Amino acid sequence: MKTLSLCVIVKDEELTLERLLSTATSFADEIVVVDTGSTDKSKQIAQKYANVYDFLWIDDFSAARNYAIELCTCDLVIWLDADDVVPQETVKKINELKLDFDCDMVIMPYETGNLRFYRERIFLNDGSHFFKGEVHEAIELKGKIKRLECPVIHDKKKSGDPMRNLRILKKVYASRPLNDRELFYYASELYFTGSSDARSELWRFIKFYGSYSQKGQAAVYLSYLLKNETDVRLALGEGAAHINSADIYTLIGESYMREKQYRHAKNSYLQATVADEQIVFPVPERQNYLPYIRLCKCYWHLGNKQAAKYYNELALGIKPNDPYALSNSRLFD
Repeated sequence: MKTLSLCVIVKDEELTLERLLSTATSFADEIVVVDTGSTDKSKQIAQKYANVYDFLWIDDFSAARNYAIELCTCDLVIWLDADDVVPQETVKKINELKLDFDCDMVIMPYETGNLRFYRERIFLNDGSHFFKGEVHEAIELKGKIKRLECPVIHDKKKSGDPMRNLRILKKVYASRPLNDRELFYYASELYFTGSSDARSELWRFIKFYGSYSQKGQAAVYLSYLLKNETDVRLALGEGAAHINSADIYTLIGESYMREKQYRHAKNSYLQATVADEQIVFPVPERQNYLPYIRLCKCYWHLGNKQAAKYYNELALGIKPNDPYALSNSRLFD
């Protein structure tokens, strides 16, 4: 059986820290908390459960997280944020994993808002796994990777500084060229903060930089900024040229639906149902339920009631209690 260290970096997290640490005692053999300058009761809370260390904040999340990793002494390390929630089923799966850990790294679903994507979460404490990137930091996936299908849920209880990430990226940009991943987040942060430069930077990123999944995500963000439906579809089409994504085809379908172009919308939603690649932050509803329920409507308006019923039943298979799909069912009785 492997032992497991939890490492957490915190600053003013008194609202959620105890929730995390009290749960962590059920799966972690050691808890390391690195405080980057709290002025609330975070350190006092942490001291009840963890070894607590101070780290001078230098606008570098990787530096803080890597310091925490270096302090861990167990066979394995898991990293979490103070406002994460670890459900009991996930606790159970982590403890089972400790009994037979046969890989280098474990990735797990991360659920935040309406998004669900995978993050590197547990890894061998062998000195080879460290975070990179001053912000939007990540550990490189390498070695034997195992997927554990149980989520960590991000449940923030307070608002942070909305400009922090962009401020750090601009600071980095002033000191050295950004790599493709950093350019993706730079353009994304311009979008999230409402910058007037967001459109041009997103277009530039799609044209010249990034992985296919990043290009697709950038196209989605760009489409949100556009008002004219033709422009929306043009932006999403740039994304679709790079990645076969349900999110992108569903959004193209939504654009056609707003114009009541049901035949074009139907074709886009059908493409969404067979798309086999994902953008960086896929929305689960766009992978199945939303295309199905929209196909029901499209086929209804196109006069094909049998196909409409079929896709409504598929939507109910995803969301059995969905009031919209249940209401549709009465039309087919």
